[in-house]
Amino acid sequence: MNGRREEILNIFENLAARFGLSRTTIKDIAREAGVSVGTIYNEFSDKEALIDAFWQRAVEHCIRRLDGLAAQDLPPEALLRQLILGHIKGYNEELRNNRGVYELMMESAISYIGKKVLGHRQVIQRELAGRVENVLLAGIRCGAFEVAGDTATTALRFVEAFTEYTAPPLVVAREAEDVIRDAASMFSFVVRALRRGARAGGNENTAGVC
Repeated sequence: MNGRREEILNIFENLAARFGLSRTTIKDIAREAGVSVGTIYNEFSDKEALIDAFWQRAVEHCIRRLDGLAAQDLPPEALLRQLILGHIKGYNEELRNNRGVYELMMESAISYIGKKVLGHRQVIQRELAGRVENVLLAGIRCGAFEVAGDTATTALRFVEAFTEYTAPPLVVAREAEDVIRDAASMFSFVVRALRRGARAGGNENTAGVC
């Protein structure tokens, strides 16, 4: 990305975070950048292109956060907990502090993106599920987890159990601490189904140690 294009996107990102995608206009960006509207259109064909670039940055930021969480040197269950709760915490902060991200997650920018269905939350969910699957596989190999059936499907179902804690209107209507606390309780509940021997009535403390 060239310097002028990067500068314009940075300004759009900052304005959208403060005021939202729908309230940020091309004129606002041009005024903030000290350039003409035509200069903006030389770099981005329309507002849809700006929103797409904004979204790509948001995805890249989320992936870096997920990769950092997944890279921790922890036993599988502890790593799974950090991955899920760390993601929910970071995602909650984005929703509360970045109006543009909030609008995308609500799909309320549809009027600016040709009314195409982007499924923004589903994109993030798939990224998280892919990393959860890797943790499940590691846990299976060392005997900590037992998964009946396909691990990819199990990972997606596991992630879906936390949908309530990443739904924008439900998140912002509550205190952040309450959301994380309840997500931690949900984790404790759903992880029992993965522990080796749990479904057979065994003591959950007998799970393999990795």
